[in-house]
Amino acid sequence: MDDALGLSIFGPHGEGFARSNYPQWLGERTIIAASLAKGFGAAGGMLMLGTAEHEATFRCSIPYAFSGAPNPAAIGAALASCKIHRSAELKQRLATLSQRIDLFDRRLATAQQGNSLPIRMIAIGSEASAIETARGLFDMGFYTSVTPLSADGVGKVGIRVCITAEHAVRDIERLCDGILEKIADTTGKPYPLR
Repeated sequence: MDDALGLSIFGPHGEGFARSNYPQWLGERTIIAASLAKGFGAAGGMLMLGTAEHEATFRCSIPYAFSGAPNPAAIGAALASCKIHRSAELKQRLATLSQRIDLFDRRLATAQQGNSLPIRMIAIGSEASAIETARGLFDMGFYTSVTPLSADGVGKVGIRVCITAEHAVRDIERLCDGILEKIADTTGKPYPLR
């Protein structure tokens, strides 16, 4: 199971979507892969294994076989994140994140509205318009990435916004205002509001 986006976001201890919602699926035949570079706030990835035999299987993987240990900064970030996950701070951060996501969703319509994941895709149109929108937002102090919105990469393009608990309410409001302004500038049409 791939739980790259769920780690740190779902579950009372940030254990991820799979472990917090589908414990009946977990067993000796289950391996969960997760990213430590997204919600967890460190670097690299991890596997949650169902048995000790799984560990023996993965002992031949690249990091083990070629002594590819994580760098010290990634280890420090992971230890700091673990400390947050074992404290009441995680619940506070998740509540703040939820408030920031709700604020964003009240200001802009996206296909992800109501979804508790902190990623929103804003449909722009052409690649050139999306790049121009992202550049304008960057000039305002907001990093967004340009991304295709169709599975085949052809057609509509948009920007990807990642909301965090560290964003102040005013940051979210300015970002939404900037998106609305930039979209109107590049497309000549207002963006649909919620």
